[in-house]
Amino acid sequence: HVDGVPLVAPTTSALRSVVPSAGRKAPSGPVSRLLEQAASGSKSIPPLRDVICSVFSKKNYSEASIQAILEKLVPSLKRYDSAFRLFCSLGIEMGYSFPDVTLPQVVNVLSTMHQVSPSQASSAYSALLKFPDLTSLSFDPAVRALRRRWTTSVPKYVVFWKGEQLVAFLAAQKLDRSSKIHVRARLIIVFCLFQLYRSFDLSNMLRVLATFDGKWFVPTRRKGWANLRWDRVMSIPSLPDFCPLTLLRLYLRLTPEGASPDGVEPKRVFLAVVRPFGSLSSDRIAAVTKELLVSAGIDMELFGAHTTRAVGLALLRALGLTAEQAAEIGSWANLQAFSLAYSRVGAADVLSYALQRVSYVHTRPSTCCGAADSPLTPSSKHAEGGGGEEVAEQQGV
Repeated sequence: HVDGVPLVAPTTSALRSVVPSAGRKAPSGPVSRLLEQAASGSKSIPPLRDVICSVFSKKNYSEASIQAILEKLVPSLKRYDSAFRLFCSLGIEMGYSFPDVTLPQVVNVLSTMHQVSPSQASSAYSALLKFPDLTSLSFDPAVRALRRRWTTSVPKYVVFWKGEQLVAFLAAQKLDRSSKIHVRARLIIVFCLFQLYRSFDLSNMLRVLATFDGKWFVPTRRKGWANLRWDRVMSIPSLPDFCPLTLLRLYLRLTPEGASPDGVEPKRVFLAVVRPFGSLSSDRIAAVTKELLVSAGIDMELFGAHTTRAVGLALLRALGLTAEQAAEIGSWANLQAFSLAYSRVGAADVLSYALQRVSYVHTRPSTCCGAADSPLTPSSKHAEGGGGEEVAEQQGV
């Protein structure tokens, strides 16, 4: 406690621990038990892909047409499969059998799912839109109300740690250029800070480089990208210990075990340091990030590894980049989330600093206006004529 009130971490979960009404209360009773029963039976539900095939086959689509449709849906089939199975299983518990359901029945099941798990209901809704008979689902008033609630973002953090602290720590350290572990950690944190990479983005980076017109590129699949793309690798020749390109090429040289024979698909960039030198998952990359942040004195009990992305954004904005430029570097597909949870301009700090510089100067009682005194702000001093120093002298301030 401080000043007689609870002192907690500025996260949504910590807020809910002291103000339970601030978060969504987990429902109990019949709805919760119904969803538990549905979850246990969801494993017997066919995969989303198979159900889509069955529906289109009954509509006399050719095999070629069905395969063409499925190819377009590949990125989302796996993402929404578990939620779709849960939806179907819950429908069975409620007396419905998908796909032989009416639109009101579908809405009823979605509404029930939403009471327990809005995220699962949202994913199930996305899966249902893949079916031709349910394309009108998005126009249903009840579903539109649910969609508004699903798209309401709540930022996890209201403050972030200072990136300058980490940069100063790294600058004070001598980088061991012969150590795979040290170079790997530095490469990860540099990509997170200056190129705003997520752990997921880094885990998909392949051991391939491309150059054109003096610029370097590496293939990766960042969050929101359906396929691999070439992504620009920043070069800072004057700062080799902070240069993404220099560190990337150094790390590739230090890890020849990651090289693939010609004709074999290249491996991921980041590898384990022990045999069989497997590729690092996004979780393991996040763990490496966390270890480095802890050594730099960042309180990782309060912040997560993903906050490096927001801190990096603050550094880029401080260097003069616009919000649009930073969003492009960070590959933000959802600009609403970017504005709400990341693009903080520090307006409260600016206002606090400005208010501390404001001095209120009172004039003598005015006989013509009858006002006891007239407060003058910095903007009104010049309107009255004369500088603030002259007025202060007259009043003995």
